[in-house]
Amino acid sequence: MIPNTDEQMLAHLNQRMEEVKGEKDRMVKEKQFESAAALRDTERKLQQDIDALEKVRKITNSMNEFLNKEAGTIPVNPQLKAHGTRYNDGKLKWSYVHFASLEPMVRVLMFGAQKYEPFNWQKGLKKDEILESMQRHLAKLIDGEVNDPESGLPHIGHIQCNAMFYQYMVNKEPELQGGKVRFLPIQLLEDLIPKTGPDMNVRQG
Repeated sequence: MIPNTDEQMLAHLNQRMEEVKGEKDRMVKEKQFESAAALRDTERKLQQDIDALEKVRKITNSMNEFLNKEAGTIPVNPQLKAHGTRYNDGKLKWSYVHFASLEPMVRVLMFGAQKYEPFNWQKGLKKDEILESMQRHLAKLIDGEVNDPESGLPHIGHIQCNAMFYQYMVNKEPELQGGKVRFLPIQLLEDLIPKTGPDMNVRQG
């Protein structure tokens, strides 16, 4: 499991909540009631995200407990002499996926749902723009920056999201793709990364 992810996200949301409350109180004192009403709506949405985060934490913990158990530890009725026939050859084995490692992606999706709307990315994104976004986050991660300054979430979560967005566009929305897929030149990517910098294990975003 990614350590401290819940704490980081909750801290980010709570900090934003305090900012919104302070701004709302100021608007009320200045009798800017329409602006204060808009901030109350933002405050309500933030509280919904905090509640949703608590639910995600409970689900993640339950999944971790299940996935960390050794295979074959589920009790089997000893009286059973046979079992049903299943033909699973060639089928995807989703049990190989460590879902807890996808937690950063889920948190970025939650951030995007607040910033835009849920499933906004399914309306269609250009593949070259997805790849450029992925490369920007990858460059920052290589440079040692763990968290994205805007979202406060790990760059790896943004990379995971972009990878999913790209494959979704390949599978589901080929008619929405504009132009050819363009990768940033390697030299340009190298130029984005300083030749020297702080140790990646020391820098925390």
